[in-house]
Amino acid sequence: MPLIRLLLFLVFIINEWMIKQRTMQSRRSFIRKNLIGTFLFSALGSIFPIASLLNNRPKKSRLNALVRDWEQTDFLMDSKRTYFNTSSLGPSLKNVVEAVCSNWNHLEVNGYDGKQLAKNAHKKVGEFFNVPSEDIAMTRNTTEGINIAAKSIPLKKGDEVIMTTHEHVGGAAAWLVLEQEIGIKVKLWDVPLSGEGLIEDLTTHISPATRVIAVSHVLCTTGMRLPIEEIAQLCREKKIYSVIDGAQAVGMIPVNLNNIKADFYACAAHKWLFGPKGVGMLYVNPNIMKELHPVFVGAYSDRSYNLNKKEFVLRQVAERNTYGTRNVSLMVGLETALAWNVQKGIDLINSNATEQIRYFKSLIPLNNFELLEPNEEFRSSILTLRSIRKDNKTLVHDLHSQYNIRTRYIYENNLDAVRISFAIFNTKQQIDQLALAITTLTK
Repeated sequence: MPLIRLLLFLVFIINEWMIKQRTMQSRRSFIRKNLIGTFLFSALGSIFPIASLLNNRPKKSRLNALVRDWEQTDFLMDSKRTYFNTSSLGPSLKNVVEAVCSNWNHLEVNGYDGKQLAKNAHKKVGEFFNVPSEDIAMTRNTTEGINIAAKSIPLKKGDEVIMTTHEHVGGAAAWLVLEQEIGIKVKLWDVPLSGEGLIEDLTTHISPATRVIAVSHVLCTTGMRLPIEEIAQLCREKKIYSVIDGAQAVGMIPVNLNNIKADFYACAAHKWLFGPKGVGMLYVNPNIMKELHPVFVGAYSDRSYNLNKKEFVLRQVAERNTYGTRNVSLMVGLETALAWNVQKGIDLINSNATEQIRYFKSLIPLNNFELLEPNEEFRSSILTLRSIRKDNKTLVHDLHSQYNIRTRYIYENNLDAVRISFAIFNTKQQIDQLALAITTLTK
């Protein structure tokens, strides 16, 4: 019996070694060699139970505990599709789609306006971000929120707006148009990749003309998590408006707007929240409301309205930007998505992504890639890398066309890189497939 136990242990070690070598082999070679271990395990399994051996692997079991087949049944996405692009567009949860469709049908069949449903959903949004719901306007997406912020701040010719060189077009376009229209100056900040000395570096870009710092909470390029609380505090100290693009942060990491205390924080439901497409949120700090120009106004923007007296008194809360008729069903879908995220726990979702990335990196030949990642404290659920052996735009194309694996090419800031988004629905098997594919394509 001790001899059999020893033999099984040796077979297990050999098999584990061959699995680790799979990223250095062609798929055909990997399958051929790995069949040896599979055969031996099958043959000897009838002689001696091996479950106890397989369950006592400290390093591997930790990965299996965190990198597991999380919640795939909660999504509608085809299981044959390997999707690592949540940073662009997250798949809506199954119960979100059902909530949107059923509520839309209910409202249309019964002729309801759904105002109470919208009010309930709005309240839940406030609770999720730990701020009063009236301080949040419902928008269509992050881009709309950034535009409202940019157009409402009283800016004039010569005023400076600091942005990172990593901003998404949705977060940058409004400021660039203002530069063309009224002559503000957009000043670009190339964020240190490591994250070291970040606040000090930002401070060197501030001048007496700086009126706005507009940055992302999590950069869409490298996934760097900026220290937003510190940036917002710096802005308050220097009497500068802080405008935060939270598109990549909300749902990926905890976001407590009461703690951040930014002037503006814009986000949407269609990425890491796995909510419906076409609904977003804009937080506006109540302390600055009286300084702002209204951009869009209509029904529900007013505190009092009388056309005969030509009277229109604005509400001094962010909610005034939620004007006119809205798609209540999308708001109900957002409420459903928020409840799901709260129930799962965003801290746990984030830690799962950390383990997914660690596992993926253990499978690929790191000397074939340049990892564009910051120091650990600034990392997120995004891993961006650059192949040193293959054109990266072609690599993204080939991953999709040859392996049905969706990633995203990063052209922003001339990075020429591949962005991989690790989400809660990505399984260990999918990570294995991605590692094998990307290794094979970059030999």
